[in-house]
Amino acid sequence: MINKAIVFLFCVLFCSLAFSGESEIVLDIGIEMDVQPTTLCFTLQNHSESDFSAMPLGNANSKIIIVDPDKIKYELFVSEKIAKPIIIKPGESKVWKLKNFEFLKGNLSIMNAKDLKMDKKGKYIIYWQVNESKSNEIIMLKE
Repeated sequence: MINKAIVFLFCVLFCSLAFSGESEIVLDIGIEMDVQPTTLCFTLQNHSESDFSAMPLGNANSKIIIVDPDKIKYELFVSEKIAKPIIIKPGESKVWKLKNFEFLKGNLSIMNAKDLKMDKKGKYIIYWQVNESKSNEIIMLKE
């Protein structure tokens, strides 16, 4: 529980410093430090004065993007037909979690990145994009 609080505070501090008032919608991505440290946490914070309609993580307007060592970009998302928007009120936030890096293990049956194989050596960059807002990047290395 303390680890979750530390990660949450880090995310809040990072967002405050990185986006300091420039954006009303703030995105952040981090690794949950819990029993399963391979859980990615995606946080959307609404700092605007109006409701924000957000599609669930992995939608065409809410993409997980992976750039492989060859600079090839993969956009992971599911069909909008199976996703329903959620409303995030001003001052509220929403967290989505992907345990065990599910999208990296070939479980992409409903995503558009079936060709993604994380078997190349080098640096992989992962970030989240909702409309025009972009999260921080997470770097993963494969030796």
